[in-house]
Amino acid sequence: YAAAVARRRQSIRAFALAGGGLCAGLIGVGTIRSARRDRVWHDSETLFRQAVVDAPNAYRAHFMLGAWAFEHKRQREGERELRRSLSLFPYDPYVAFNLAEQYRQSNRCSAAVPMYRWIMNMNKNFPLGHTGFSICLLETGNYAEAKRSALDALRFGGDSAALRRVISLADSVSAATEEKERSHGVVLVGTPSKVPESMQKTAGNTRSPRDR
Repeated sequence: YAAAVARRRQSIRAFALAGGGLCAGLIGVGTIRSARRDRVWHDSETLFRQAVVDAPNAYRAHFMLGAWAFEHKRQREGERELRRSLSLFPYDPYVAFNLAEQYRQSNRCSAAVPMYRWIMNMNKNFPLGHTGFSICLLETGNYAEAKRSALDALRFGGDSAALRRVISLADSVSAATEEKERSHGVVLVGTPSKVPESMQKTAGNTRSPRDR
């Protein structure tokens, strides 16, 4: 009996030692993983990239990485990630708005207009982007729609100075076009064909309480 008790005590001691070693090993692995994760969280670039790796089908992960890339002047990467975000979830107007604004600020209004238009068609009460949409419509020659959009933007509380300038230019171009047609093809000198750069900067830098 004494021998059996001794053997059992030895088995219990061996199990305890093995269990202790296993726990220590698990704690060690957890510590290493935690340290690695801490490095990720302390580096925004790595954090956003790791989020895409961890959740490749999460639209917000691509959105955050794209916004980060644009902020650091990596235009192609930013555009790629925001478009990937839209392809995964095409119902968040903030993603389309950010991409539209990047296009407009890069003088790519022809690419921005479809983004703005998609936002307005999806949610006419979305408060952002109305001023930029009006400016890009004017830039791309959609004068009548630019005026209508500018009037809508004013009702949303957009930048009144920029929007009234859009309305004025749209009216001027429309009047000049009509006069040209009545003159049977006589070219009028001074007809505005491009939105003044100061207006583009105004739309990009101005944020009203509801930024339209």
